[in-house]
Amino acid sequence: MCKFKAAPIVFAGTLLLLLSFCFLLLYDFPKKIDLDYPAYEYVSGQSGDGEETRIKIQGVLKRPIFRDEVLSGKIIIDKHKETADYELIDVGFHSKNGMGLLSYTRTWGSGFEFIRRDLDG
Repeated sequence: MCKFKAAPIVFAGTLLLLLSFCFLLLYDFPKKIDLDYPAYEYVSGQSGDGEETRIKIQGVLKRPIFRDEVLSGKIIIDKHKETADYELIDVGFHSKNGMGLLSYTRTWGSGFEFIRRDLDG
């Protein structure tokens, strides 16, 4: 008779663990970002001094536990007008090395234009 009284407790505990796991798996743990950094830009392999500039980062950093982090927002480099005029495609940061690819796009009419240019040229 004791087995039947423990069944609802085991069921509730299992359900709670399952719901907790689903929450941790699906929730993004967002963090608002609003940063402004001084920066120094130089071109590798070229002699001469670089130039000072500023980098502004605004948006939301999604930090899920079991997936890579993603930044949705803007990364603006003052020296490069394209970074302010075009939209930043969400940046996914690789969990192994923390690096992500900056890709910008601009829409008008019914088409897209993708920027594929090194920012140092």
